[in-house]
Amino acid sequence: MGYRILIVDDHAMIREALCDFFTGDRDCESSLAVPDISSAIEHLHKSTVDIVLLDYDLGSEFAYTFFDRLRKLSLKIPVLIVSAGINHVAVQRLLAEGAASVVWKTAALKDLAECVHEVLRGATWKDSECLRRSLQATPSRLPSWAVPFSDRQAQVLRGIAAGFANKEIASRLGVSETSVKCTVQQIFAKTSVRSRSELIRFMMESFPEHFASLDF
Repeated sequence: MGYRILIVDDHAMIREALCDFFTGDRDCESSLAVPDISSAIEHLHKSTVDIVLLDYDLGSEFAYTFFDRLRKLSLKIPVLIVSAGINHVAVQRLLAEGAASVVWKTAALKDLAECVHEVLRGATWKDSECLRRSLQATPSRLPSWAVPFSDRQAQVLRGIAAGFANKEIASRLGVSETSVKCTVQQIFAKTSVRSRSELIRFMMESFPEHFASLDF
């Protein structure tokens, strides 16, 4: 009997690609992809899942929420986090929450599959060389200025730097304007600024070597 994988990601293209990839694994019995944590929890109520592949940044919510809700269900399911890049504090918190490991989105699909199989065998980053390599690897496309920010915050920051309004950023990212406004406030809080002009000045002063090359 093969494994059953649940993929949680807010980007439709990634969901479809990962579903197709794991469906092609001869050891996989079923692969299902959902866009948010509520849908994931609803599925777990009804169906058996052997492993969850969870995107760290789901737009309006983060992976921590999934672990909170999973505990309330009293379910023990191995979870592998996928991220475009998060800092070491976030990684440590995710591992403390119970994540088996973190895999960067820049990893090759075969490496992701290897990590999934390791987790299914009961391994975690503590006892698997494969998972340790994945965790310690540097996401090659993540610029240094983005390290303090989540994937979605970095995306919105690029839009602000390019001069786009919240509505335009939302349209380009395929999310709601409310979600972008929420993310902007998170960025303000993280950088201790109160306006877009202050934020631009902060970025220019803090990361001058990268700011001029930002695109969106």
